[in-house]
Amino acid sequence: MKNVITFFILSHCAIVSSFAQSSLSIQTGEAGTTLDLIINGTAGQSYVIQSSTDFEEFTDVETVTLESSSLAWPLTDLSGQAFFRLREEDTQEPSYQIEMLPDVLFVTIPAGSFVMGDNEAKGPIADDYKPERTVNMSEFAMSEAEITNAQYVDFLNAALAEGLIEVTSSIPGPPSTFVVGTASSSYEDRKLIDLGGSRVLKDHDGDGSIDPENPLNQCWIEFDESAQTFQVKDPKAVDWDAFVYEPGESRSDWVDLADDQLPG
Repeated sequence: MKNVITFFILSHCAIVSSFAQSSLSIQTGEAGTTLDLIINGTAGQSYVIQSSTDFEEFTDVETVTLESSSLAWPLTDLSGQAFFRLREEDTQEPSYQIEMLPDVLFVTIPAGSFVMGDNEAKGPIADDYKPERTVNMSEFAMSEAEITNAQYVDFLNAALAEGLIEVTSSIPGPPSTFVVGTASSSYEDRKLIDLGGSRVLKDHDGDGSIDPENPLNQCWIEFDESAQTFQVKDPKAVDWDAFVYEPGESRSDWVDLADDQLPG
């Protein structure tokens, strides 16, 4: 979740349109206190404004016709709506640009300091906890609600289409597949998400034995090389044999893999 939230914050309102003929943005109106949805497109073309509260289900709000190449549409009765997009009136295909109301779903985390680590830690974990050190954090913004895998996939596909990210496995370290920023973005070579996830073998329950992590603790986003698109994994299609640690181990008694326990 940390990677998802981080990248969503970095993108803020920047799911970039794959439709060159139309775009939209949100800006403060002339009075300084109102918000306008700025629609750029083709003069004479009618566009359907769509809105959503959750970034997934969009409903039609109003149809507007551009008298020129740009129109400022006032955002007045929002009724909890936070996301906006467009589609041309004569097509059902929406623009993949999505604009979000500024600061509606973000909260500011103030700057501060905290102590990380424990000098008194003993045993196998001691090296991981020592030394105690002070960590200083600058102010940052965070989404006040969780970002779903499906929402993040929408963002990744749009960012990939614009050349802002790429999929690579060339980063030094354990073999895995990463999404990194390209030179066209502000995050060149920065790892944004590990599609392979990381599985840690350690004494999770403190009983002195080394245990594997729960097999569901993995990245649920995958990249289809042939289609060049990101998608959410189907848990029923996962090769659970990859998570067997002992020869002959059976997964038939893994409660976590029961149909009603699998993630949606």
